[in-house]
Amino acid sequence: MTTRPLSALTLAFAFAATSALAADVRSSSPSLRIGPRGVTSLPSAAAAAPRSRAGALEADSVRPGIDREARHDAMLQKLIKERLAAMRAAGLAVNAPVALALPHVPSSPLSGRGDAFGFKGLSNFDQAGVNQGFSTEPPDQALCVGNGFVFEGVNSAFAVYNENGGLVVGPVQANAFFGVPFELNVSDPRCIYDKASDRWFVTMIEYPNDFSHNHLEIAVSQTGDPTGVFNLYDIDVTHDGSDFNTGDCPCFGDQPLIGADASGFYISTNSFGLFSFEGAQVYALSKKALAAGGPTPVIRFDQLSSRLGSEFAISIQPSTTPPGAQFAADTEFFAQSMKLHKAESQLAVWALHNTSKIDTDPDALTMSLALTPSEVYVAPVPADQKEGPTPRAEMAAVDDSAPGAADEQDLAGNDQRLQQVTYRDGQLWTALGTASVGVGTPVRDAAAWFVINVSSSAMGTTANIAAQGYVAGPDSAHLLYPALAVNAAGEAAMVFTLTGPEFFPSAASWEFNSRSIHVLFPGQAAQDGFSAYVLNRPRWGDYSAAAVGPNGRIWLATEMIPGGARLR
Repeated sequence: MTTRPLSALTLAFAFAATSALAADVRSSSPSLRIGPRGVTSLPSAAAAAPRSRAGALEADSVRPGIDREARHDAMLQKLIKERLAAMRAAGLAVNAPVALALPHVPSSPLSGRGDAFGFKGLSNFDQAGVNQGFSTEPPDQALCVGNGFVFEGVNSAFAVYNENGGLVVGPVQANAFFGVPFELNVSDPRCIYDKASDRWFVTMIEYPNDFSHNHLEIAVSQTGDPTGVFNLYDIDVTHDGSDFNTGDCPCFGDQPLIGADASGFYISTNSFGLFSFEGAQVYALSKKALAAGGPTPVIRFDQLSSRLGSEFAISIQPSTTPPGAQFAADTEFFAQSMKLHKAESQLAVWALHNTSKIDTDPDALTMSLALTPSEVYVAPVPADQKEGPTPRAEMAAVDDSAPGAADEQDLAGNDQRLQQVTYRDGQLWTALGTASVGVGTPVRDAAAWFVINVSSSAMGTTANIAAQGYVAGPDSAHLLYPALAVNAAGEAAMVFTLTGPEFFPSAASWEFNSRSIHVLFPGQAAQDGFSAYVLNRPRWGDYSAAAVGPNGRIWLATEMIPGGARLR
């Protein structure tokens, strides 16, 4: 985890805007109201589930049911195949996007961390220590900063630090914090500190191994102190999702993403049914009610994929606004990338209107869509890493008991989803991972970034690219899971994992006025997690995180391999 002062980027060019494509989307059902179901705190959760001493063997254990993402990926690939086949049957061109040229991105030199300050956050052993020896891959990252505190979540563990890196409380078991039985799975933590309300918001998904029901868990602090008391809320999303197959639920609301504006707190999920992906869901809640610990309306938007033609709604990222910047007027903006093709050159911006009426007339909230052309982005490729001991690889090998290369553990770059979105002065800032090529390099993963002009009025929603670009590592190195943050002054930075033939997985960053990549924490060993051998998918990510503190300082968090104890 690191923080540094940064410099502003001058925006230089723009593309034509595309207005809203159809009439506004109304909420899918009458709004419901939920009230707090209890209270919690990090200290009380730590006392309820004290940390045990987890050794290397225990820390490599896998909780049941974590292969859900392999199942969900199969559903997505099935949907993509079906939609492409339908386009061919209708005589529509489907090959043009695939023929888009792979981005040609010059290599960036490396430099040291400069004046950045950083410290090591939660580890795999921390997670296992508070979860009865169990840990999960990949270490999904949550990060938020405020009032002198740094709140971090990694999968099923939380911790709070002071801004000097000193541990204040934690590690804490996520199940205990949210008051759910340990037999239930929790995953995908997210958090934001909202300076306007002086509240901390923390979310996760909760589900049993058979996926028979699924809940969004929400914790909202009662004060501006994240070590104090939180109110707990719960949204049952088991029956939410019907973009493609009505009656496909019970549904699973995967990868909840969160944001906020002046009036509302927003969550989006990816709904997976029994047999199919069922599109993104968007939920709007009253920030005022949550901050006060009272009942809040919940307004849900469904069937958004129909607005995207052959594409579909997935991983719709709500936006946050950095401290000191103005919220968008009566509007929350969201953004998503496209996924139908491996190579895409378009982004979608969603606008949620009339958010100031969320408390008085929640049915007045509507959503609209605008599309904008963008630079090309391509599904990332598996990323290699520097050779080093990989004892789990040797234990799992069928016919190879001798030490081998670390490419037995090529890291998964996943797909081209946007990582997070920030709204600042009429623009959305965001980034994603993309395959790329440089001069004399093989295909390697890079970061693509975008600054999007957005507006919303009675005439509709518009979006166009104000600036965009790529960042690539040196030579054959890969950059994985970029996360971008910008403060009120326009200073911006990205964080990502740096890996490649010459690099163990390392924490690195890039500033928007810099020609070089800063290596924040050099990796000390090869990744050798269980997911490559248990699930046949070497997991990494799934996301990094970047956050802006009230003083404008940018904080960054990503995964790296620090060395130390291994399985043997």
